[in-house]
Amino acid sequence: MAKRLCGICSASIKTTSRLVFIGGPNADFYVEPPTHPRCAAYALSVCPVLAAADGVELTISRSYRLRERRITGVSAEHHLIYGVFPYKDPEARRRGPLDFYLAFPEAAEQVPAKEWMAHRAPKL
Repeated sequence: MAKRLCGICSASIKTTSRLVFIGGPNADFYVEPPTHPRCAAYALSVCPVLAAADGVELTISRSYRLRERRITGVSAEHHLIYGVFPYKDPEARRRGPLDFYLAFPEAAEQVPAKEWMAHRAPKL
């Protein structure tokens, strides 16, 4: 995600291009990398899980902020405690091990995947 590579084809996504995150309804952030629109259409066409799911939503944007989710502790019930920190914050490394990078799309549009595929997806 830090290099703006597509999660499907691994090629670079230009900073001037739209990118697509595939996830659940009203997601604020993503742990999976963004994709090119054509790669998203491909994934939604060939993946039986994505194609059959009713709750899949796409977030379309041109940019995103990257954050780090780190494990900062363990509760008395043995559940992990997480903190979210700015990307590459030197202080965050002292707070705990890296768990995931989180992408927060900026100025994004959210669209149900089935609607997008029917009316707006690029041709394959």
